[in-house]
Parts: sequence; structure tokens; C-alpha cells
Amino acid sequence: MFTEIEINESQEDKKAGRTLITMTALTIHKRGQYQRRGMTWLEEYVQANIESIIGAPFVVCFIDDEKTIPSGHGKLTYDENGNCEFLDSDTVGSIQKAWIDEVETDGIMSKKLVVSGYLYNQRYPNFVKWLKNEVKNNTKVKGSVEANGKGDSKVIIYEGGGNGKDESGNWIVGRIPTVFDFSGLCILLPDVVTEADPGSEIVELNELQKSTELNSDDIEIKENKEETKMADVAKDPIVELNEKIVELNNTINGLNTKVKEQDSEINTYKETEAELRSLLVEANKSVESHKTQVAELNTEIEPLRQMKSDIDKAKNQSEVNSYFEAIKKENGFSEAELNSLQADFVDKCDLAGLKAKEVELCVNKFKELKKTEKITTEINTAEDNFSELFFSTKKETVETNSTDVGAELFQ
Repeated sequence: MFTEIEINESQEDKKAGRTLITMTALTIHKRGQYQRRGMTWLEEYVQANIESIIGAPFVVCFIDDEKTIPSGHGKLTYDENGNCEFLDSDTVGSIQKAWIDEVETDGIMSKKLVVSGYLYNQRYPNFVKWLKNEVKNNTKVKGSVEANGKGDSKVIIYEGGGNGKDESGNWIVGRIPTVFDFSGLCILLPDVVTEADPGSEIVELNELQKSTELNSDDIEIKENKEETKMADVAKDPIVELNEKIVELNNTINGLNTKVKEQDSEINTYKETEAELRSLLVEANKSVESHKTQVAELNTEIEPLRQMKSDIDKAKNQSEVNSYFEAIKKENGFSEAELNSLQADFVDKCDLAGLKAKEVELCVNKFKELKKTEKITTEINTAEDNFSELFFSTKKETVETNSTDVGAELFQ
């Protein structure tokens, strides 16, 4: 949106130290229409909040120390309470009146929010002279309206509720602000900052100079360059030089910003590296300390380990010796067998082996004993059978004789 500017210095309107200016602030849309930033300004809501622009400042962020050439809104920052601030911009005037009117733009009539007020020509004489020269040369000087939440509110209220953003945090195209305050109108240089509303321009400066409209925005500023069609008019050397200065200053500022960012990153990396090195040194010290403690403990523990080993060995040997003494008394092993047990198991402190060998010898002894008992039993059994035979015959004789009682008498 191209801003229309009119500067009027007729005697009846002239006031000391002030230059009258008229600008279109924004385009009134119909539903479905929106400006470059996706915002739709409906007449009913603009009219409902129009009083908030009365007394609002005309603002400029200068690109030169002489405060001649404007750029954009300035750098947006926030105070500790979250309020917007533009610390590097200047208030070059104030808005006194505001109304909605039909304004012709590029041969098309459309409704605009129009404002009028004063520029402070005694405080910013270079800027006012520059602006007059630009309007005289038919240069399209832009404007960008600034809008905030109503009063102390930090949030603009949009039709349908919400904050004007979708679930991903992106601005909704066609969002409609309903409750808000206009907080300022920025006069900007389109070669530096692309306006959101191409219809925002200066309408009158000294004499009525028709242009188009002003920019509307809710404090988000698009600062990348955008090609726009300019009037095909000859530029004087000063204007061309100013444009080159703007371009060079932007390049320098961009490079300085990158250098600062890189320096900050490098310093952060250096601090992190130093912290890591310090932590590594402390960790190595801790490891060495633990190693020393382990070595000292091992030195102290080794004699105790040897002592325990000797005690365990002596205890085991005592058990083997005691068991061996019991074997000698109970099992009646031969001297040769005892000597073998002594050499193979007792001297080697092998209690398990000694017990196993004892069982083996006892089993062998038992087997031999069984063989001897079997032979003796067989002999005794044969003798018993013979006696039985003898006594059995004798019994039968007696019984036979006994059956014939009278036989004994006749013998």
C-alpha cells in the first residue's frame, strides 16, 4: 500500500515549529481481502477503535546521524513487563485527527483510514526538508501503522477469539483484529523496509499530492527488500547517493550483526571448552587418587590374605590328621595300607581323597571277609547234615521198635 502524503503550510493552518501532514494509514477491506501480512481491516472495527490513533506519534528510525533519511520502525524490543519498545526511533510529530474516507489510488477509489497532524520542523528540519523534496519529485514515501493490545493488554483480540495464529504458531491469513489500539504511524523508506499495506502513503505535504494508502501491521515488521514499481522519474544525485548510503549501511549492519553473533558463539564454545578441560583435570585427579587408595589397600590386605590361607591350610591339615588317626584305630588297616594313605592323602592334605580311599579299602576288606565266611559256612553245613543223618536213623530205629511192644520181649 502506497502512503499518500500532503504537506500544507498555508497561512491559515500554519503554526510555529510545525508542518501539517496528511496520510492514509491503512486500507479498509471487505471480508476475504487482506494486506501483505494477511491482516483484514474491517470498517466496523477500525471505526470502533479509531479514537486510539488521536495523539499517536508519527515515528521515524533514521539511518544517518543528521536525522535526515528514514528507514523503518526501528528495532522492536520489550521491557521487563513485556511491553513493546522502539528505543532507536524518534517521534517526529503527532496525529491530531482521523477519519475514514474514499481515496483514489492508482485510478481506483477505495476506503482508507486517513489521519492528519503535525511534523516538528524545528526539531527535525533535515527530515522535513528531505520529505518535501521526495514528495515534490513524486517519490512514493511509505507508511506503516503500529497496533497494540487495548490499554494495558499486550494482545490484540481477533474475531472468533485466539491470538491470530494457527496451531503451528503461524499467522492466520485473513485474521481480523477487533479490539486494539493504534500506537503510532511510521514514515519509512521503501528501499529499506517493505510496507505491509501498499496503500499507505503521504497524501498532503505543503500542497495536496495524491498518492495511495498506508501500511497496517500489528507490530511485526517485514524488513527484507521487495521489488516495487516506482514512478519513472529522474532522481537527483543526492537521492541516488542517499540510496547507496542506505544500501551500504544495511550491508554493514548485517555484517556487524553476523560478526557479533559469531563472536558470541566462539566465546560460548571457549567457555564450554574451558569448563570441560577443568572437569577432565578433576576427573583424572580423582582416578589417580582412587588408584593410589586401591594400591595401599592391596598392600595392607595381602598379609591378611596370606595369614588366612595359612590358617585355613593348618585347619584342613588338622582335620586330615585327626581323621587319619581315627582310621588307624578303627579299621585295622595294615602298615603298608596306612603308609600308602599317609603319602597319597594325609601329606597332601586331601581329606576327600582319604575318605574315598578308606571306603575303597573297607569294601575290599569286606569282600575278603565274605569269602572266608563262605568257606567256613559250607564246611559247617556238611557236618551238620551228617549228624542229622545219624540222629535221624537212630530215631527211626527207636520208633520202629516202639511199634512192636512185644518184640522186645521175644528178643
